[in-house]
Amino acid sequence: MIIILKIFLTLLIFIFITFISFFLFLNFRIKKHNKSNYNFKKLIPKIITNYIEKQKIEKFNKQLIEAIKLVSNSLKAGASLSQGIESIINNSKSPLADEFKEVKNEIMLGISFDTALTNLSKRIKSKDLELFVTTVNIARETGGNLPEILETITQTMIERNKLQGKIKALTSQGKLSGWIVSFMPFILMLIFYFMAPELLNPMFTTFTGIIMIVFVIFMVIIGFLLINKIVNIDI
Repeated sequence: MIIILKIFLTLLIFIFITFISFFLFLNFRIKKHNKSNYNFKKLIPKIITNYIEKQKIEKFNKQLIEAIKLVSNSLKAGASLSQGIESIINNSKSPLADEFKEVKNEIMLGISFDTALTNLSKRIKSKDLELFVTTVNIARETGGNLPEILETITQTMIERNKLQGKIKALTSQGKLSGWIVSFMPFILMLIFYFMAPELLNPMFTTFTGIIMIVFVIFMVIIGFLLINKIVNIDI
């Protein structure tokens, strides 16, 4: 019973150190990409808002491809670009419809079309949207067959999404391996408890054993973060 409690305590320590390391790692990434001053109290809300923003962008990108096709078809039918934006608002769902409605409102307030699209690109940190906005703004300045250009970038987005899906499928095994490798020492600890409990006593009753446990936990966390870094591929 005492061994079980010690193993449980070790797992709690592992989880605690994991969360602390994870928070510090995210805090480093945030400070690296943003010059604003963040402290630890602001880190947890930042993690939550980043997750919500990521989910919103993923949903936005899925809707954007169909929206660009809709604009391209509207331009082919003789409609203006503003009418194409209006068709997006009427035929799309949130969050894409809400964001383009904001573009429409800015234009009605006297902001130029190019600036309104640029503001949209600043609000939504999406590579696909940035490509769309850049293409439209350049085409408006230099001319060209905008419907055909929109069809080309739509096809590019579709191919990139397919590639991202393949990468996600290929790296899913690596992510699973990271979790398995991280928990394997503790699974083996439980196995040794049932096979030979006396082997675990020095791990909890001696200073050297405790140092070894802390070292193993630290190395497991480092290994998990490295595996997670390797398998997270952005294109």
